[in-house]
Amino acid sequence: MSDHQRYERQCAVIEGILLAFDKQLKYDYEIPNANEVRELVQKYLKSKSRKTKLLKEVEEVINRWDRDSYSVLEDHIRLANFQFGSEWFYGYGDFYRWRPGEKEKAQERVKKLLTKSEQKQLAELQEAIKIRKVGKAFGKMTANVGSV
Repeated sequence: MSDHQRYERQCAVIEGILLAFDKQLKYDYEIPNANEVRELVQKYLKSKSRKTKLLKEVEEVINRWDRDSYSVLEDHIRLANFQFGSEWFYGYGDFYRWRPGEKEKAQERVKKLLTKSEQKQLAELQEAIKIRKVGKAFGKMTANVGSV
């Protein structure tokens, strides 16, 4: 697999994770910051006794190489200005939203680059990390795998 193909696949995995978030957290922002996404995904991964190829890739994109670097997930969210709009809220951090048409492109990329089996595994992960409700303090979010 070439570096470009690997990059495209990592983008599809990240976008597949981020497609799980569809509940408005604040105004039209649906996606929490990378640290909260990582925390939810890590809780899900801990619940799995067997790691498939896809789950190993998920682990690779959410984790940092060392304490001074960013994960692939953090870089993707922070640097993909064409894909995400962002806003910082005092006391809560960054929240993101898909720019017009980008969510549909991400869905297509996931379908194109991941196998049916991997898409099924990703759908299971998405269901587990999907935010079910936002508390009055708005920073308190609840997903199937726990609170953030």
